[in-house]
Amino acid sequence: MRAAAKPTTWREFSTRFARSEAGATSLEYALMLTMISIACLASFQLLGGTSGGAWGGTANKVGTAMSSAK
Repeated sequence: MRAAAKPTTWREFSTRFARSEAGATSLEYALMLTMISIACLASFQLLGGTSGGAWGGTANKVGTAMSSAK
């Protein structure tokens, strides 16, 4: 049976984590996720007004078709 690990401080934990490959991999994934999120938000901002008009037109056509089908 293994002895219980001695409690470590936050500084010791973060230093060990940063030096391990798991720390580097986690950081790489976090950076990729951040960049993808920024790209998505930027595209939503750029395309938001254009697609809103298209969806509004589609909604009007569907509404007209539904009311004329009654």
